[in-house]
Amino acid sequence: MWNVRGLNSDTKQRDVKWFLHHSEVILFGLLETRVKLGSLNKVAINICNGWSYTTNNNCHAGKRIWVLWKSQYLKVDIVERDDQYIHLKIKDTIDDYVFYVTFVYGFNRVGEREPLWNALQSWNITEPWVVLGDFNNVMRLQADPRNTILMDIEYQSRESYLMLAKARDDYLRQKAKCNWAKEGDTNSAMFYRIIKHRQIQNKVLRIEDAMGRICTTPDDILYAFVHYYEHLLRSNASTNGFHSHIVNHGKKVSNIASDKLCQIPSNDEIKQVVFSIPDDKSLGPDGFTSTFFKASWGTIREDFCKAIRDFFLSGQLLK
Repeated sequence: MWNVRGLNSDTKQRDVKWFLHHSEVILFGLLETRVKLGSLNKVAINICNGWSYTTNNNCHAGKRIWVLWKSQYLKVDIVERDDQYIHLKIKDTIDDYVFYVTFVYGFNRVGEREPLWNALQSWNITEPWVVLGDFNNVMRLQADPRNTILMDIEYQSRESYLMLAKARDDYLRQKAKCNWAKEGDTNSAMFYRIIKHRQIQNKVLRIEDAMGRICTTPDDILYAFVHYYEHLLRSNASTNGFHSHIVNHGKKVSNIASDKLCQIPSNDEIKQVVFSIPDDKSLGPDGFTSTFFKASWGTIREDFCKAIRDFFLSGQLLK
């Protein structure tokens, strides 16, 4: 559980992504996200790759609570959502263990929290049950909002956090460049870690079908996609052909420029392009950097230029 006090900034989103990536948690809660409805999908796509999630955005304008979980480990049923809590029934898919979790973010005023207490007392649960979150019933600064000492402590803590977060981001960026320069696209463990991470990111864990139903099983998700595109692509609409007058009405490349685009480059032009590529660029599909081609240009020049000219003549580039 993390009271993020706002999830709209890039820095805070990177913090959450870093934690989810480096920790071993499979169920996680975020409080006080403050993400507006128009930004909800954008933030969720950035943070929740590989995770299923739910929010109480339909219950409160402030989008106060987010819950994330790994669907490959947990089957989550949303029992009840309210402006102060999300109540879940969870089944461990490995051990078939069932338990309940209630994520709470209470209102600040005592009277506003009464519905929360009433709801917690009304549920008759016999399985294990965890209630966690921020009940907002003890807050020093809210109890004494004019206390300048507490205000200064809060300000210094926030500034210290921002400084450390920036330092960590700078370090990770430098480390990423070093790792890529060392291992890059070669057949290494790093390369396969990147592939595995992208596969997890691209995996669809749940989707809403055309009837508004939430599909979570692989078969249901597959059927939802197939049904959607079958309906979309079986349209009987016909095309009216190519309207040359519409194309001629707009701007076109001149005949001289068109001839230059198709003109076979000279050896000097090919060399100029190769030597304009920075030395620190990533490896090409053949595993060589531009530095290799520059250093061995005297040996490979003829074969290299011939391959480029063959591409302009045949439209095919040998791998």
